[in-house]
Amino acid sequence: MFQKNGGDFTANIAIIGAGLAGLSTGIHLQQKGFQTEIFELADWAGGVCTAWVRSGYTFDGCIHWMVGTRRGDGFYQLYRDVDALAADTPIYNPPSLQMELDGTVYEVPLQAAGLRAFFTQYVPRRRTAYRRAMRRH
Repeated sequence: MFQKNGGDFTANIAIIGAGLAGLSTGIHLQQKGFQTEIFELADWAGGVCTAWVRSGYTFDGCIHWMVGTRRGDGFYQLYRDVDALAADTPIYNPPSLQMELDGTVYEVPLQAAGLRAFFTQYVPRRRTAYRRAMRRH
């Protein structure tokens, strides 16, 4: 809510959720001079990007791959700001991933040219629509 304070506006902002979005929102707003308070249902921060240990086993509840983890990518600094990624965290960006569909394992390239060729080969009915979409990017 915004409050008038001697001619200037100050803001007290409530943020719901202490996941990456809530934490980064709180950090960036405070850097701009706003007062924030983050409310989280769980006893810890991290949202879906968290892990826990039970009986010596680590359960990773996080997404399997975080987009933008390479230095220079748009999300990289956000991860650094909320301490979700340390400067010395080793990052493995594989050239492809494997996907199983109806018992067949496909090697799916993660680079644009290889992905284009993969989809053109395996999605012949949509070949024309796919090519149009790829031209836009």
